[in-house]
Amino acid sequence: MDSLYSVGKSILSRTRENVSRYPRGIKNLFSAATKEVNDIASTPRVLVGKSGRASLYKYNSIGESSHEPILLVPSLINRYYILDLYPGCSLIESLVDNGHDVFLLEWLDPRPQDIYATMEDHILSWMNWAVDETLKHATNRQVHLFGQCMGGTFSTIYTAINPEKIKSLVTLTAPVDFCDDGLLSTWARESSVNMNLMEQQWGMIHHEFLQQSFKVLKPTGVIRKWDTLLSNSWKDEFVHKFCYMERWINDNVSFPAKTYTKYINELYRENRLANGTFTLNEQLIDLSAITCPVLCFTAKGDDIVPPPSAELLIDLVSSKKTRHVELGGGHIGCVVSNRHQKVLWSELDEWLLENKNEVQNVHVTQ
Repeated sequence: MDSLYSVGKSILSRTRENVSRYPRGIKNLFSAATKEVNDIASTPRVLVGKSGRASLYKYNSIGESSHEPILLVPSLINRYYILDLYPGCSLIESLVDNGHDVFLLEWLDPRPQDIYATMEDHILSWMNWAVDETLKHATNRQVHLFGQCMGGTFSTIYTAINPEKIKSLVTLTAPVDFCDDGLLSTWARESSVNMNLMEQQWGMIHHEFLQQSFKVLKPTGVIRKWDTLLSNSWKDEFVHKFCYMERWINDNVSFPAKTYTKYINELYRENRLANGTFTLNEQLIDLSAITCPVLCFTAKGDDIVPPPSAELLIDLVSSKKTRHVELGGGHIGCVVSNRHQKVLWSELDEWLLENKNEVQNVHVTQ
């Protein structure tokens, strides 16, 4: 009888608690529908310059910095500000507050002439320009290079070509082995979409197509998203972050078709980077040419870039110092979740401090 009484009391208590949450939930949902997102990507920065569809920004550290600069290369499909969502939820803000000079390569909307832009343009021209500009602020003429998702894959390729410029390489949920069971890999392998025909017809892979492609990969994702919002509508911070995430998720960047075609065909469908047959401008990209310290972040629940896809990087480089950190959360959750992002921030800060005085002596054969 006491047990039955306890169960009834518990149910009544939870019911009262849920009823008390309804007014706050309704208020938050109304706020979410009308909320103006004003302080997104608000960490102060200055424009260093522009090259093609790339802009380079500098974020000054708090106080006097004695660290080598870190250059961030975000994904090319989504906007950069997932790394600077809002105050208190920003990798960039964390780096700046910890005394690091941060540079960011922001991918701009493609210009009309960028329908002809190749992967070589992105990596050998625009990324190289950004690295060289950042190097002007480096004591030892080397920079830490950080790449997120596709930006991490591009950063890995860049480091293999220009190892003498990179102090350390950090990748975040960046695919290297594309022969995995992730949603995007499965779609790329099994899909009958003719990428070459898309390139000829469109010239540009429009952001609407890219966004809808991800929705097709997870058809119940939209339902789950709104169900999660409803279930957590009484939590002020949850609804606040939801509004910012919605802004970011729906703010995509179109993709030059020549680059996208090479990315899907040669990396996802043929896995050339991992098997050592990938080329840029007929130069073979050998990941064993990477000798600098390498830090690889993966996300345990990532169904876009499963951990083994990114972690293989550690086995392919020749670096004496490597580290793999598996974060909690998914492909994006590892960056924005209150719990998981703090691990990312602290591990990255510790890594940069550890490798502060590292100088990579690389012999480059012309």
